[in-house]
Amino acid sequence: MMKKLFCLCLCLVSFLCVLSSCKKDENIIIVGTMYQPGEPILNFVKDKFEEKGYQLKIQLFNNFSLPNDALAEKSIDANLFQHKPFLDNYNEAQHQDLKSVLAYYDCVYGGYTKKQITSVEDIPNGSKITIASDASNLSRCLYILQATGLITLEENIETAMIENIVSNPKNLQIVPVSAELIAQTLDDEDTYLGIVNATYAIAAGLTDKQLICQEADPQHKNANILAVRSEDVHKQWVKDLIEVLTDEETIQFIQDTFKGTIVPYCQRVDN
Repeated sequence: MMKKLFCLCLCLVSFLCVLSSCKKDENIIIVGTMYQPGEPILNFVKDKFEEKGYQLKIQLFNNFSLPNDALAEKSIDANLFQHKPFLDNYNEAQHQDLKSVLAYYDCVYGGYTKKQITSVEDIPNGSKITIASDASNLSRCLYILQATGLITLEENIETAMIENIVSNPKNLQIVPVSAELIAQTLDDEDTYLGIVNATYAIAAGLTDKQLICQEADPQHKNANILAVRSEDVHKQWVKDLIEVLTDEETIQFIQDTFKGTIVPYCQRVDN
């Protein structure tokens, strides 16, 4: 009897040890981001964050559709790659409750060209323009095009779609494609303009000399955000991560590295 009891206790101890080893160390924080600009920024703050008692791991993604799924599924603890409208669309479509805790930086979002033109007025009739295909960024691209005078949209529409274009004087072909592919389309003979997010513009080596129009966002509604799960909003590691992301040294690093393509905003979000 004692032998059986001893074996049972031994099995229980072994099980608890295995269970303990599977539990994630709460001081290991995994942040999902894109190669640009998130990776260099997170690498810059890694040592500072570790001085506060954490280990920062960076999970890289190359597609906007993946980091929110990873956050919702708890394979990462936070992500840094998107603006608030994109997060809101994701939450609504996937019935999630991911939260923004920091409106961090503005990305230059604009129209790039590889053709020998210097203004949108030089774009020939019937040319192709490529824009993002996801709903929030598609609308954003259309409003950029409207601001240039290339198209006119219906009035009083918050999220515009292609069918909301009421005037297109140059008969332009406006083609939605995946955001990560827009920069590549600029090599196509008939594509005169692509509306490219700074993340992909930097990765593709596009320069301000190829930028012929850009978004005006004085309210910072499209600032890129740090997002976490709702149950983590008030945790200390979130506060500490925000602190190192927004200190003076990090802000200076962003300004020196991205030279105006990424502009720090650093507005904490109350939840």
